[in-house]
Amino acid sequence: MIGYDLIPAVIPSNGVLGNISTRLPVFTGDNVLIAGFQIAGSTAKQLVLRALGPTLAQFGLSSAMQDPTLELHNSSGAVVAFNDDWQQAANAQSIPPNLQPPNGFESVILITLDPGAYTAILRGFNNSIGIALVEVYDTGVGSAQLTNISTRGFVQTGDNVMIAGVIVQSQDKQVVVRAIGPTLTGLGVTNALPDPTLDIHDDTAIVRGFNNTTGNALVEVFALD
Repeated sequence: MIGYDLIPAVIPSNGVLGNISTRLPVFTGDNVLIAGFQIAGSTAKQLVLRALGPTLAQFGLSSAMQDPTLELHNSSGAVVAFNDDWQQAANAQSIPPNLQPPNGFESVILITLDPGAYTAILRGFNNSIGIALVEVYDTGVGSAQLTNISTRGFVQTGDNVMIAGVIVQSQDKQVVVRAIGPTLTGLGVTNALPDPTLDIHDDTAIVRGFNNTTGNALVEVFALD
């Protein structure tokens, strides 16, 4: 079933979202991994976007995607960047060393973007499928900030659930996390997840929150540190 995960930092606070990411099984057609994010501020922001697949195998995922591709769209839908195999990028040497994937088949986009809404689409090369990870990193260049990530994809069970991550820097950050399923039917999604649940873990795997309310959306509001 298709589900939708949203992590917006809509509540003013001094913490900074340094990284936002989602791991999900990636298929073809409408079931590719679609990740939206927003940049808030008045100046341009440098970001690193990554699509990882083969690297996930070292974490025990035998069904990891072998050759992910990554394309970036602006709010009007135009493609502003594309990468397949990060070492082939024109600016590959400028990618921060700590963000260069260990596998050459993985994808990276290093780009400076104006404030606004953007969508990253992760697909398998030649319509291949498998579990993949999409990430957006704030390089620290520019005063604008990442404010949310929203991911739509095909949610299953076991290793094939949707896993969204966020790294908070500097200070505590209050965020809202939503898991949406039935509402997607109003957007033309025919196989929307009928009853999504949502649980929050910190970096030690401790559950910080759980929600399984009724209605068309799950909402969790909490402070991250």
